[in-house]
Amino acid sequence: MVKVKSNRFEFIDIVVDAIKIRDRVLGVVTDVHFKRSGAYCGTCREDMCDHILYALTVPEVQKEVTKKIKAGWNLPEPDI
Repeated sequence: MVKVKSNRFEFIDIVVDAIKIRDRVLGVVTDVHFKRSGAYCGTCREDMCDHILYALTVPEVQKEVTKKIKAGWNLPEPDI
């Protein structure tokens, strides 16, 4: 697993339907969800935020999101 460097965020793991990210500024672990209808952040309760943007920089997430976009899911494009 490749660790993406960030002072604020830390990728923890991909679990069943969420990407777990530690936010050191807010002091929380947040779940970012990628579903057929789009992305969602459980902390911000938004479909686009810094947590989602960070998740899209993690190589494992980029790979899965790219596959899902090709399958017709409405997700933001990872910046590969």
